[in-house]
Amino acid sequence: MPTKRWQARYGGHQIALVNYWAYDLSESWQAIEVDGVERARRTSNPWLDMQDYLEVEIDTADGPVVISGRLAAGVLGVGGQIYADGALIGGDRRLRMIDPTEAQRQVQGGFLRFAVCYGVPRFGLPFGVAMVLPHILTDRGDNMMPTLTELAGTFAVTAAMFGGLMSVFWYVIYRRVA
Repeated sequence: MPTKRWQARYGGHQIALVNYWAYDLSESWQAIEVDGVERARRTSNPWLDMQDYLEVEIDTADGPVVISGRLAAGVLGVGGQIYADGALIGGDRRLRMIDPTEAQRQVQGGFLRFAVCYGVPRFGLPFGVAMVLPHILTDRGDNMMPTLTELAGTFAVTAAMFGGLMSVFWYVIYRRVA
């Protein structure tokens, strides 16, 4: 099965962040290796969890350092980053991760606030516009434009339904991160 590795050198140590993916999700895992020795391992799948964190402490000449690995699902794969005491030392430059502090702030008002302030504006409104445009741009055969009531109804229903469904999806993800 596919294995993806990100590597970095820090404080005289070779550090690797490893993601192993298997069709049987119970066999998928992520690990941090220091000088070829596995120091932390977790059996979760970042494609389902959307993101994952691992941490180990290593000794360097300057004292103990916390090495953390971050994994996040992308559109076509998994991205990874390696940090030493919060500073990026290896892996992908950009990673699409949900900040736990931001996730906590978003979900603390409950689902309805999340849907109204996040889900519907971010997902529902653009989708509503996309569903109204074909009604405006296509000829129905009778050379009559749809009425404003028809357009408003189409927009409102599609925006609310799609925004609501996406709100449920993202609210669950944000709750898991927070």
